[in-house]
Amino acid sequence: FRSFRHVMVDEAQDVSPIQARLVRALIGDEGVETRPRLFLVGDEKQSIYGFRGADVRQFRELRELVRQRGGLLLPLSASFRTHRDLVAHTNALFAEVFEGSAVAMEPMTGRPSEPPPGPHLVLTPVAGRSQQWLTEAEAIAQEMRRILDAPPAIWDKRAGTHRPARPGDIALLLRGLGHVHTFEQALDANGVPFATPSGGRFFTRAEVLEI
Repeated sequence: FRSFRHVMVDEAQDVSPIQARLVRALIGDEGVETRPRLFLVGDEKQSIYGFRGADVRQFRELRELVRQRGGLLLPLSASFRTHRDLVAHTNALFAEVFEGSAVAMEPMTGRPSEPPPGPHLVLTPVAGRSQQWLTEAEAIAQEMRRILDAPPAIWDKRAGTHRPARPGDIALLLRGLGHVHTFEQALDANGVPFATPSGGRFFTRAEVLEI
C-alpha cells in the first residue's frame, strides 16, 4: 500500500464485504504520515446493489474508520441543478418516506442564486386497478389543461428571462409504460398536446392503433 498516497472510493454505499476488506488492505495500519489517505463518496439511502453482495453496513464501518483517523464527514446537501421549490417538495415527500426507517433523511437545499422559479407540479402515480388509473389520468390531464389555460411565468434558462409555460415544459413521469395509453387518451380528450418516448407495448404504439 505504500505505492498509494490517496485511495478514493466512489459509490461507497454499495461496497461488498470483500471490497471493504480490499479497501482496508490498501490503506494499511501504519502511521498517519505513511498510510494512504482514504476518501469516500457515498449515500446509504442509495444502496441498491444488495442482490450482488453489497452491504451498506460496510460503508458505515468505513465511514467510522475515516472519523476515527481524524477525517472529516461532510454532507453534500446542496443541489446545484434543482430549483428551490422542487427541492422543498422533494424534502417534504421523502421526509414521510424515510419516517421511522433506520436511515436518516437529510434535507437538501436548492440553488441560492437561481431566479425565482415558477410553480412545480409533483405527481405521484397510484398503482392499482384500471379504474384507479383512469381516475388519476383524468385528474392529471385536467390539471395540465388548467396550467395551459392560465400559463404561469417560468424561468427560461436559455433565454435568461421569464416566459409563459408551454406544453413542452410539463413532464409526466411514470414507473413504466404499461398504462401510458390511458394517460394519452386522457390528455388527448382534454386537448393537451403530448409526445410519448418510443417504447412500450406493441399494441399501444400510435402507428399500430392507427392501423
